[in-house]
Amino acid sequence: MLKDRGAASLTGCRRYNDTVETARRFLTERSIDHVQAAITPARLYAQGLASLDVYGPTKAAIERNIEAQDTPAGSECGRALQQALEALETCLAERYQPIPSDHAALPCLLRHHRGVQAVSRALADAAAASDSVQDCDLCQIGEHFDTVVRTVTGADGVHVSNWKRPALQSSTFYERVQLKISLLQVSRYLGAYRVDVVETVPPHYHEWLHEHHVLVEKINGVHLLDHQAAPVRQADNLPIRPGQLHGFENHQGRPVAFVFVCGCRKLGPWHMVQDICTPQGAGFPPKKELLPSVTNLGGVLLDDAISHIRVNGRTQRTLINSPDGISQSLLRVVANHDFGTESFDRIYLVSSGEGILVVEGSCSPLASDDLFVIQAGMRGHVTTQAEMILYEFWMRDLSEQSAESSTNKL
Repeated sequence: MLKDRGAASLTGCRRYNDTVETARRFLTERSIDHVQAAITPARLYAQGLASLDVYGPTKAAIERNIEAQDTPAGSECGRALQQALEALETCLAERYQPIPSDHAALPCLLRHHRGVQAVSRALADAAAASDSVQDCDLCQIGEHFDTVVRTVTGADGVHVSNWKRPALQSSTFYERVQLKISLLQVSRYLGAYRVDVVETVPPHYHEWLHEHHVLVEKINGVHLLDHQAAPVRQADNLPIRPGQLHGFENHQGRPVAFVFVCGCRKLGPWHMVQDICTPQGAGFPPKKELLPSVTNLGGVLLDDAISHIRVNGRTQRTLINSPDGISQSLLRVVANHDFGTESFDRIYLVSSGEGILVVEGSCSPLASDDLFVIQAGMRGHVTTQAEMILYEFWMRDLSEQSAESSTNKL
């Protein structure tokens, strides 16, 4: 079984393979055949591979395996594992590069592709060269890696993730805040993440990052913001600016999870740079000092917002408009909705409902708790047989806002 896996490369669907081949020919032969038609799928696939959170956890799993088995660096298995680690570092580094909107998207995709192929081959070689004790562990690491990557390479181009079902081997434990966090989607400036909370998200702040705590469902707990706190009354969203102390206290009686959206123009999405400060002595105020609701902290009650647009027959409502931070809208889709095109990336989270998403001709089913990205300049729409509720998050370029402001003055 191990040798069979080692003999086969990490394959994708026909559209993915054709796009990679066009990218290869463009880079090595300067062939412009089919380049224009391949730009959009190259952008879609590159964004999907950049959104995967499998690279860091796979690297950590390999390092644990090497330590536990005391694998000699000079052995055949040890050399293959070192190759896997080097390829994973390449994959991690590539996530820092913005995805171009022109023909440069093709070599961008090719770099991602070569990185994941190198990891897959090296892990297969390591499993085949190792002893029987290591075979199972290394084979499982490789199989999990391949399975996650195929969610992108085996799809039509649109990468859809689900915050309640993060992929295996796709979560990272962050020592500083003692939290397990999973990357769900990534755009130019923002990322969407799942955080697993046992007792608390400890009080901390970010020097540069903007953040939204998005409780898609009610959790018994308390939000903290700037030494004030408020209980969770229903599904809600708390916007957090740089420098604001914030945290969350879980009163559910069991581990819980929620979504946060975080990033900034200077550093990019949250996972790019560990901008976390944990001041000593910071804590939650006593129950008697709690404010009535998250709205007293500047947050939004999401269930009330959904009821409001339903009662008024509306299909869209801006919940948070932040010119220099993260903005959020609420969308109610009945039958169909055209997202239009914008000059900035948008992250979407499906609160409820099912439907079909189409982005530049690429299709994917959608269900509750799914997330996806529509990149700048791309057009998309969603159809449903009933009703869908979506949240939209974005951060605009300040240069674009300055240009718009100048135009408005004229």
